[in-house]
Amino acid sequence: MSIDESTKYISGLGISDTVNDVLGKVDNYNGTYSKVLNKNGNEKDGTVGTGDILITYNSSGNEISRYEIVIYGDVNGDGEVDLFDFALIKRAILGISEPSGIYWKAADCNKDGELDLFDFAVVKRYILGVGNISQLVNRLTMYFADEILEGRLKRGDQIESDRELAKKLNVGRSAVREALKVLDVLGMIDIRLGQGTYITSRETNFFSVPLSWSLFLDGAQVKSILQVRGALELRAVQLAAQCEDKNKLDKLTDIYYRMQKTFQESKDTDNLQHALQETLNADIEFHTCIAECSGNPIILSMLTTIRNFLKRVSGTGMVDAEQLQAVVEEHQKLYGAIISGNVEAATETMMKHLAASMARYKI
Repeated sequence: MSIDESTKYISGLGISDTVNDVLGKVDNYNGTYSKVLNKNGNEKDGTVGTGDILITYNSSGNEISRYEIVIYGDVNGDGEVDLFDFALIKRAILGISEPSGIYWKAADCNKDGELDLFDFAVVKRYILGVGNISQLVNRLTMYFADEILEGRLKRGDQIESDRELAKKLNVGRSAVREALKVLDVLGMIDIRLGQGTYITSRETNFFSVPLSWSLFLDGAQVKSILQVRGALELRAVQLAAQCEDKNKLDKLTDIYYRMQKTFQESKDTDNLQHALQETLNADIEFHTCIAECSGNPIILSMLTTIRNFLKRVSGTGMVDAEQLQAVVEEHQKLYGAIISGNVEAATETMMKHLAASMARYKI
C-alpha cells in the first residue's frame, strides 16, 4: 500500500483487499486510530474500492488526515475489475462520457495521465484472464439457448444461482459471476441486485450474443466481418424488395426523405463534419430499416451487432461534400428499387453501394 501525502491518494491495493487489510497497514501511534468510509460517508467493512476514504483521528477524535483510495481498473468503485469497468473506459475513449476525480485516476490503468486504448487493453487482458471467461461465456450462452429451446426457460424467467451454475458446469463461482456480467452487458440476461438473475425480457436472440463477444475478443477480424456483412445486406435487400408491410415501408420512406433533407441543409452550412455525422446516422437507420423490412429477425440482429462494432472502429471515411452526395444518390437508387419491388435491381444496387462504401469508409 502506498500513501501519497501530496495528492492524499492511497494506491497499491488489490481487488481482494479488505478494510482490515488497509487498517492493518496504517501506522497508528499515541492513541491515534483510523476508519474507512464509503463514498457516502458511512463506515465500511468488507472489501475496499475506488472512492472509499481512509480517515485518521487523534486520541480526542479530531480528524488528522483524509485519503482517497484508488484501485486501478475499478472505475465504478465496487471493489472489482470487471465488464462494468471495461464499459466505462470504453465510453470514455469513445467520447460518450468520462469519469471524474478519483474514478478517472482508477481508469488510467497504466498511470500515464491519459485515458486511451492502452488502459482499455489492460482491463481487457485482466478480464480475459479471469477463469477463462471467453469459453465460459459461450458455454453459458449455449446452455441458456438449449434451456429456452427445450421450453424449460422463457423470457423473463429467473435462472439458477451462480453457485448452482458453477456446480453444473464444473467451474468456479467467481468465473461464473464474471461470465454472467458479460452476458448482462451484452443484453442476454438481467442481473437485478438483491433479486437474482433473469433471462432478458427484451427482444434479443442467441446469435448476436456470441457474435458480440467474438468481436470484443478479436477486433482485428474486420475483413471477415465485412464479408459476412455484405452477404447479409444482400439477402436483406432482396427480402425487403418483396416486403408487403406498409408500416415498415413507410418507416423506410421517412428515413429516406430525412436523409435527403439533411443533405440539402448541409449545402447551407459551414459545418461539414456535422453534416457528415448526420448523414452517417441516417445511413445506419436506413440500412437497419432495410433489415427490418426483410422480416428476418436474425438478419436484423446480426447486422445491428456488426454495424455497432464497425461504427466503433471506423470513422465516416467521408471527407467532402462530393462523397456526401454520392452516398445520398446511392441510397436514392436503393430506395427506389425496394419500393418498386424490383429484387434484381435492389441486389445490383446494393452490391455497388457496398463496393463504394468499402472504398469510402476507413475500416
